[in-house]
Amino acid sequence: MAAFLVLSCLTAAVLAGGILWVNKQKSPKRRPISLLFAAAFVTVVCNALAVNVHTEWAASFFYVLYYIAGDWILVLILFLTGVSLKKNRSRTTFLWCSFLCLIDTVFLLSNLKFHQVFHCVESVLPNGRVRYGVQFEITHYAFVLHILLRCVLLFIILLTYIRQMFATIALYRGRYLRIVWSVLAIIVISSLGRIFALPMDITSILYAVLAILCVYFSYFYISRGIVAKVLSLLIEDTQQGIVCFDKDGRCIQLNSAYASLFGERGTKEYFEQYFEEWRRQRGELREEFWREAHEVDGEMHYYDVHFNILQDDKGSFVGSFFSFTDRTESVMEYEQKRYEASHDELTDIYNRKRFFQEVEVKLKEEPEVQRVMVCIDVKDFSVVNSLFGEKTGNQILQRIAGLMRRDASENTIYGRLESDHFAMCMREEDFVEADYAEYLEDLKRIVHSSVYRMHAHVGVYRIIDSSINISVMCDRAFAAIESIKDSYQHIVAYYTEDMGKTEQREKVMIGEFDRALAAGEFQMFLQPQISVGDYRVLGAEALVRWEHPVRGMISPGSFIPVFERSGQITRLDNFMWEMACKQLRVWKDQGIEDLHISVNISPRDFYLVDIYNTFTSLVELYGIDPGNLKLEITETALMEEISKQFSLLEKLRKYGFQVEIDDFGSGYSSLNTLQDIEVDVLKLDMGFLRKTTHGKRSKTIMNAVIEMSKNLGLTVVTEGVETQEQVDYLTWAGCDIFQGYYFSKPIPVKQFEAKYLTNRYAGSV
Repeated sequence: MAAFLVLSCLTAAVLAGGILWVNKQKSPKRRPISLLFAAAFVTVVCNALAVNVHTEWAASFFYVLYYIAGDWILVLILFLTGVSLKKNRSRTTFLWCSFLCLIDTVFLLSNLKFHQVFHCVESVLPNGRVRYGVQFEITHYAFVLHILLRCVLLFIILLTYIRQMFATIALYRGRYLRIVWSVLAIIVISSLGRIFALPMDITSILYAVLAILCVYFSYFYISRGIVAKVLSLLIEDTQQGIVCFDKDGRCIQLNSAYASLFGERGTKEYFEQYFEEWRRQRGELREEFWREAHEVDGEMHYYDVHFNILQDDKGSFVGSFFSFTDRTESVMEYEQKRYEASHDELTDIYNRKRFFQEVEVKLKEEPEVQRVMVCIDVKDFSVVNSLFGEKTGNQILQRIAGLMRRDASENTIYGRLESDHFAMCMREEDFVEADYAEYLEDLKRIVHSSVYRMHAHVGVYRIIDSSINISVMCDRAFAAIESIKDSYQHIVAYYTEDMGKTEQREKVMIGEFDRALAAGEFQMFLQPQISVGDYRVLGAEALVRWEHPVRGMISPGSFIPVFERSGQITRLDNFMWEMACKQLRVWKDQGIEDLHISVNISPRDFYLVDIYNTFTSLVELYGIDPGNLKLEITETALMEEISKQFSLLEKLRKYGFQVEIDDFGSGYSSLNTLQDIEVDVLKLDMGFLRKTTHGKRSKTIMNAVIEMSKNLGLTVVTEGVETQEQVDYLTWAGCDIFQGYYFSKPIPVKQFEAKYLTNRYAGSV
């Protein structure tokens, strides 16, 4: 009996401590667990008191409390079972069991008076002390209810955990198996105690143990195996390479991701050696992050590496781990974007920005080295795309880049600036002029055509002052190209001081453009167009002149090319178009509606101006006949994006404009032009005309061109007529209109009106 009391006291102490510990936790389950431990505490204490009191009523009272508390232990275990398993149907079961337990509690309390469940039996111990036991009324329904309730509760608890044991994953099956074995063990021990009529009823202690075990295994038990498996699953599920070490530096865990990150060499031995060397360099171990690269299967891989230490709850070092995140793909993407930002997509060499940067760095690093800037330009490259297609044009550009890449020395920097403009910066001794003749011959093999003659020019600027802007150096090399742009014999040109002066003059012109336009310094001159036979004035071509306040009259040949290169030609053209429309309106107001004015459209206008809307708006604004405003377009301009130009010209002609091809014969595919695009007037190039004075072959060609034009229904205007002989021949050949110095040079509008509006017939000059 003494042993029973000691065991009861220890159990009660454990339960009391459990109640205090649980109430300190922040878990939402602390209240039902506390109630369960309290019920178990009452059971143990009341059982111990029941066998130690000396009156029958006191023993009966404590036995009643003991049995009631035992019932509620099982009910509370059932409640906690439902909570831990989160089963909704457990709530209904718990409510029914609680109702039955409440009935049993009433019967047990009434047992103090009616003794329908049990009655106390006195017995004398060997030491003479009196002890009261119980004798159950096994035939009474109240006792039967009590026993059935206990059995049902134990069965439900056991069945619930058995079902959960088979329903859960293998990782957590062990915890429920332990609860099942605990319940079975308690049932067996309790049954054996009753079968063999043990002197002391230890059921209270067994129920207390059951309560503790259920709470422990349901909520607090985490086996080392579960921890290891969870950790293993976690590190296997990540894309990072995880390598774990114990406190002695032995590799204890590798996830499968490391194999793809490190290939065949990613073994435990490799990482142990890696860790040992890394720890020797660092000394004290602490959390760190860094980046590093490794060669894997012949390719470089880049990693973000995180090292951390593992400590137990006392702060003692128990191990460490590395995590490797492969960032190779992002590094490659960054490098690719960086490469694309600095290289030309088509030719795979430096683009303009990167070329300038590299040259600037090289000049600063080696200021004592004499270098040259070499620029390459394909003559009339836009025509290549129009005649042979973009694919052929791209092949030429790629071939130029390939030749530069092949022949460039280690100290040469090269790149594509834009379109067909390439540049190289090299040591002066590395520049061999003869090499570029080979370049040209190589390029000619791409284009096989009798229509287009492939040609490229090279401009060279000797870098004297390395502080000059790189773009200025390139401009000077291209200025050298401008000096030979019309030559097929010369390939290479060198920048000279005279070119520098010309360049400076051009910059002054560009700088003065806005002022000159606003001040009305640009004037419209008219050169009459004379009909063949009666020499009657039919109209005129509008030509621009610049009356400079200081330099006087500036030749169009001096400023037109400059404004074309700078892009200001579009504003000047717009100005001239409006001047022509104003003049046609003045003549209309004077009753003169049979004179026309031809205006020029520059190739750049097709890209920078809405041609159709501009001209239709002008004729509507000034109320003039669109047929009196003739549009002169160069053959070269027509060759660029021919399908687009065809559509535009069709719209203009339908509106009422007449379209003229200017400088016919100077382009690369004159006959193709007439075949593809319908126009109204053909203006023969004056250079082509000059050939008619040099032999029978030239006249034969001229005759054929004029006859062809007549067959196509075109009006033929020959410009550059300077002699009576030319007039006679062209009259015989069938030309329709003359234009040239033989009749009149371009003259101011007032002079034109004074000379031709009163007398519409022209004479020779």
